Amino acid sequence: MADTPTLANCAGVTADQAGCAADALLPVSPFYALNYHFGMLLGVEDFDTEQAYHRGKSRLHNAWLHREGVLWGLAVVVDPEHDEIRVTRGLALDPAGRELHLDEDLCLSLPAWLAALPAEERVRLAGADGTTPFAAHCTIRHRACLSRQVPALMEPCDGSGRDTAYSRVFETVEIRLLPGLAPAPPVPPYHRVRLLLGLAAARTEAADGKPAAQEDAAILKARDDLLAKPRPERLTLALERLRDCAAWDTAELTPPKTAAGEDWLLFPGPDAAGLVLANLEGLTLTRSGEALHLRSGTPNYAPRPSHLATRTIQELAAAAFFCCTAPAAASGPESATSVAAASAPATPGGPQADPRQVIFDGQQVRLQVTADLHPDSVKPAAFTVSGFTAGFGWKVHKVSDALFEPSDRSVTLSLSTKVTGELLRLVALGTGPTPLLGADLKPFAGAVGDPPAPTGRDFVHMQKGS
Repeated sequence: MADTPTLANCAGVTADQAGCAADALLPVSPFYALNYHFGMLLGVEDFDTEQAYHRGKSRLHNAWLHREGVLWGLAVVVDPEHDEIRVTRGLALDPAGRELHLDEDLCLSLPAWLAALPAEERVRLAGADGTTPFAAHCTIRHRACLSRQVPALMEPCDGSGRDTAYSRVFETVEIRLLPGLAPAPPVPPYHRVRLLLGLAAARTEAADGKPAAQEDAAILKARDDLLAKPRPERLTLALERLRDCAAWDTAELTPPKTAAGEDWLLFPGPDAAGLVLANLEGLTLTRSGEALHLRSGTPNYAPRPSHLATRTIQELAAAAFFCCTAPAAASGPESATSVAAASAPATPGGPQADPRQVIFDGQQVRLQVTADLHPDSVKPAAFTVSGFTAGFGWKVHKVSDALFEPSDRSVTLSLSTKVTGELLRLVALGTGPTPLLGADLKPFAGAVGDPPAPTGRDFVHMQKGS
């Protein structure tokens, strides 16, 4: 771990002490499998082939279908109290499809890291006295460690000579802190799809001898044409165009070559590739005698790729489909009336709260709604009020009473204590077991301007406090 001179497991065991190596110790061969047959004599090479096949299949799936990104955890924490940068436990995928698993926090002493840099680099980064604010970035990459030595025959036909050999491979990670901000990420794949969806800019020059600018202009025109069509017709044509762009993108997608340029890799990135976890900006050390101490620093996760769970992606897709545009008409024969109804914007239905009319006033909170509420639903259980203070966190204030005034359609909440904090938060429930209801029993529909909510929506309002 030459790049991280003081990196250590917080439990006190360094990766070097565990005999770790940066390269993969287990084989990968996703297209070469073992063919078992009765009476087959199995040796070490056969078991290697068996593992290499399944490991390769798993990595191909991870690398090409999911790409690199953090799955959970791996937070980067600046800890001035202990002069450390700490990375919490977590799980990620690297560009070569390997799982990067960290089962305990890893810590790095920032003063020791700075002292271990070459003198010229140290002065350039933090000044002659080491107290000039600077930036660095934290990365993670795969490491494999041999462990558990057991007695072993060292020669195939040696019945007497014995030695020991490692019997296990432990897959872990190496965390590195590198000077400066992380380099800009590579251009993401699937340019045509991203352009069609408005996620990329059009190219202005030819690429690989192809008229890229002309092709991109055609995609943008097709996109404008789609948006101009009625929605029921637009959805089918948009899917066709999306599949066409995806086909061209995947046809041009290829893995990189080895460093020597002699062969193609199996995966989108080489085995040595890592993953950027965060930029660390404004790192500042103070001097006390001969010692340096970490004073401050801010993690910035902008360069970190992250994965969302499939269920969350489904919910986001459903929200975009059902909330951001009017519902499509049902398939089959339709009358002009049914098409017009399908294209018309839906009404919210139930009452909504006006976020501009929320007032936090000592032990009271007041809000305005757009329609009468059923008085029996305006109960303390339908509201939550809290305040956030740095160094303490959130404090929930008990709602002791809730009153609806029909004359001006206002709701007044009485609190057991004065609401205070740097950030104040009000939640009025339109969902759950005790939501607000309109006088006509329609469910509360969130904030003014929110999309339709036939089954109710919560109103969440946050504003700066004192």
